[in-house]
Amino acid sequence: MDISTAAIASMVALAIVVIISCVNEDLNVGFLGIGFAIIVGGVFSGMTGAKVMASFPLSLFMILIGVTFLFGMAQTNGTMEKLTAYSVRVCKGNTALIPLIVYLLTTFVTTIGPGNIAGCALMAPVAMAIATRVGMPAFLMTLIVVGAANGAAFSPFAPTGIISNGIIAKMAPQLGIAADSLNGLAWKIHFNSTVVQGLINIGGFFLLGGWAWIQKQRGATLDIDEIAPKPEPFNKHQLLTLGMVAVLILLVVLPGLPGMKGMFPKVVLNMLSNVGSIAFVLSCVLMLTGSGDSKAAVKVMPWGVIMMVCGVSVLIDVMDKAGGLNAMVKMIGSLSSPTSVVLCILWSLRFLINTK
Repeated sequence: MDISTAAIASMVALAIVVIISCVNEDLNVGFLGIGFAIIVGGVFSGMTGAKVMASFPLSLFMILIGVTFLFGMAQTNGTMEKLTAYSVRVCKGNTALIPLIVYLLTTFVTTIGPGNIAGCALMAPVAMAIATRVGMPAFLMTLIVVGAANGAAFSPFAPTGIISNGIIAKMAPQLGIAADSLNGLAWKIHFNSTVVQGLINIGGFFLLGGWAWIQKQRGATLDIDEIAPKPEPFNKHQLLTLGMVAVLILLVVLPGLPGMKGMFPKVVLNMLSNVGSIAFVLSCVLMLTGSGDSKAAVKVMPWGVIMMVCGVSVLIDVMDKAGGLNAMVKMIGSLSSPTSVVLCILWSLRFLINTK
């Protein structure tokens, strides 16, 4: 197979960036990706720095900013914390129900927008405190929280789902996928991911000691106020925030339902063309009503993750134009079999787990 120098250089650049990310997690891979993309493009592909930087996925960047900013305000004004506390109290002291409540709550919190990383960050302190109080091994609670968060990560509202759906939308014409079916496909992917992760993690929970723990907890009760003290009622600003989150969900879901798109005026559909534009409008409502602290929200936004995704996208785009992406696909295809692909995936997952 004849591979150009530019293609080889782009693959080497990607390999270097991946290796650096594994060795030193303090370095932001996104910025490294942009730097290497400029070097590969300028030296080997005849691309100017300006042209390389024009590959920056601005649309994806704006969507991620809009959604994470909205939920940044929901997080910093106490809405998400109170929602979590009230939800945990649903078990009403029945110890055996705690794993189910935590799993469903983590799935819900991740699905409505913060994503799997923020979902884990919100749930982990509460979940681990509960695990200690009820005598559940921390590993089992980790399976519940991380499994639920990763399962719901492909929600159309979550950053991971936004990224994957953006890639699918970009490839849709080549794959023969109709544009009007993308919304339904996004929810199907989210549902399938949730089900598969649920089967794996809940199964692992039972096999690795969860069932024995539940048997011991039969009939046991605890003072729910000890692990999840009843919070103050939602104030007006937090109620408005919950309302904005509900509106976000409705405005994303409803236009995609059969026969519903025609119910919305064209000017409304123009403004609400994607989840990011909806989030920006709703964020303005929270700011103008004093319900959200924009400065605090900006500080808690996952800027490192956002730049990592967008920066690596620039390198991948240059790699595609240099022919490296096509060459890599052909190389993998020529060396792979159904068995070897599965083994490589398992080995990669083991490597990533060990490096963390």
